[in-house]
Amino acid sequence: MHSFLKKLLGTWKSVEAIGKYPTIKNFAYNEELVFEERGQPLLIYKAITNIGGVTKHCESGFIRANAQNNKAFTNEAHNFGLSVVMEGEISENKMTLESKELGRLSVGKEPFVTKIAKIYELSSDDTLIITTDMATTSTEMTNHLIVTYKKENV
Repeated sequence: MHSFLKKLLGTWKSVEAIGKYPTIKNFAYNEELVFEERGQPLLIYKAITNIGGVTKHCESGFIRANAQNNKAFTNEAHNFGLSVVMEGEISENKMTLESKELGRLSVGKEPFVTKIAKIYELSSDDTLIITTDMATTSTEMTNHLIVTYKKENV
């Protein structure tokens, strides 16, 4: 398993999380992010997002990386019916991903997500920053989320 993925293993809790987008009001949120391994060369992850104590967003998926060429791959599913396949680069302390495929349930409503990019960056062994940019059918690619996590039980 790639050394960056090994560093992600465990439970992370947000210490600061801000959401914004040109079509909505800015918002603060709390998130718990869990990365696990189950004997395969990949991570299983889940994220639960709360606003005011109410769960607003959930996503889960898999992250794999090739240590020989520093390529990273994810597939994730979101509770509102979006599925995303992303690919990108991975290094010792950073993973940069961009969507390659998007799928959605037929009951989804517009505007539809058309592209996602994420940067995972470890600023220390116990601090993770994830930045998410997004484009929709009505808005060009722009920053949507930035969250700083601290690792639990380090």
